[in-house]
Amino acid sequence: MRGNNRIVCMAYDALAGLSAGLALAIAAEQWTWLDMRCNTGILAPLAILAGAAIGYIRGRVEALTGPLCLLALILVVLVSTGGNLAFAAIIVGVTLRDGFGLPDLSLLLADRLALLLALGSLIVFACFPRRREM
Repeated sequence: MRGNNRIVCMAYDALAGLSAGLALAIAAEQWTWLDMRCNTGILAPLAILAGAAIGYIRGRVEALTGPLCLLALILVVLVSTGGNLAFAAIIVGVTLRDGFGLPDLSLLLADRLALLLALGSLIVFACFPRRREM
């Protein structure tokens, strides 16, 4: 039973890592010099792997980690786009598409995928109690 609980912790922290990684990638894209020389979107998949590893090692869910990462993502996107929600959806979609190496994925589908991931993360983060030993 403990192995299944570790998988839940890994999934929770992987979602938190996705939010944190996207926030870092979008913040790094604001530095044009860095954005022109490397794929800053790669921070999202790396953060997912780091989050999953942390969730496996830690073995418990820190429920404030996920919402804080999602809030950081929202704040970084809104600040970097000047509050323009249409541009915010585009920048998140482009970052996801480039970070995961899917250039054939349409921008509309990438935007919808980002929205589904954000809503799914919000639901998962709301379902966990404040601190839960697994």
